[in-house]
Amino acid sequence: MKTTLKLTVFFLFGIINPLKSQDTIILRNQSRVICKVTQIYSASVEYLKMDDTVRKQYYSYPKSDVLEIAYVDGKRIQISDNFGSASSANTAQNSEEQYRKGFKDGYQYYQPHKERLLGASFIVLPFVSLPGCIYLSFKKVSDHEILSYRYQNNKNVDYRNGYLAGASKRRRVAVWSTFGGVVGAGAAIGLLYSMGNGQ
Repeated sequence: MKTTLKLTVFFLFGIINPLKSQDTIILRNQSRVICKVTQIYSASVEYLKMDDTVRKQYYSYPKSDVLEIAYVDGKRIQISDNFGSASSANTAQNSEEQYRKGFKDGYQYYQPHKERLLGASFIVLPFVSLPGCIYLSFKKVSDHEILSYRYQNNKNVDYRNGYLAGASKRRRVAVWSTFGGVVGAGAAIGLLYSMGNGQ
């Protein structure tokens, strides 16, 4: 019972804690976006919506739309206003296209073998598997974990960042789908066993 309570507190802390880190993106039209800024790229600003800390779907604004970023610790970054030209707009568009392509490839080609193994291990090591699944849900895939030639041979920074974000999403999906499948199968087997003993 105590272990279950500790795991519940750990899980809730992992979900709720990011809510305390509220940054603000101030747009050139004076709109304010409360979020968690995750990356500033050459032509875009990536952020995580404050109500989307579990799925972790990353969004971005082109730098041409951003005036300033105010971080939760009080630090402020002014974004240069030289993004108004047609060439800059094209650069921002190309940057977004590369990011989206990378995200799609990362989600499609990342092979989450260890994540599936961890999710499946719940059936024999539940107290190790659950914290591990929670940890991997919040941990982004890093550069050294990607072996795909598509990633290694593409030197475009926006593509590579998109690839890592897509691979991270694939990791979360693989962990929890495997975990859910194992838990569901275990529950079904337990139910059938109890019904058999009842007869």
